[in-house]
Amino acid sequence: MWMMVSSATGNRRFLKAKRRLYNYIHNLQQACNEVLDFENAEFEGVIISFVDQHYDYLLEVPNRDRVYQVEVGMDQEGLSFRSEDDEKLLARMSPQIRKALMNSPFSDHDKAILLELHQKWHDRYVED
Repeated sequence: MWMMVSSATGNRRFLKAKRRLYNYIHNLQQACNEVLDFENAEFEGVIISFVDQHYDYLLEVPNRDRVYQVEVGMDQEGLSFRSEDDEKLLARMSPQIRKALMNSPFSDHDKAILLELHQKWHDRYVED
């Protein structure tokens, strides 16, 4: 199974900051790509898109491509999107990624694998 974390926003500063965080986000995506123990044949991948909505926002995007696609809101308040805020931005993105995975239609087995991967990634890269 593969994972992609994307964004659909008019905030160019957020897009630039997300590019600076690419290596951190890519490590989570890569960890997901390397797991072969998924049992859910309904989906081949996950796309989590950050959008200009409130923090509680979550919308599953229907598609026919065997991809679980979901949009999540991004709390931008208090962020300058400068490099000194990169750790704070990553700390705000992490729970949104987790929320998307928690709400996914995957089997309990597959969801547990994804959540474990996320937790390991969070513990390694995100400062709470």
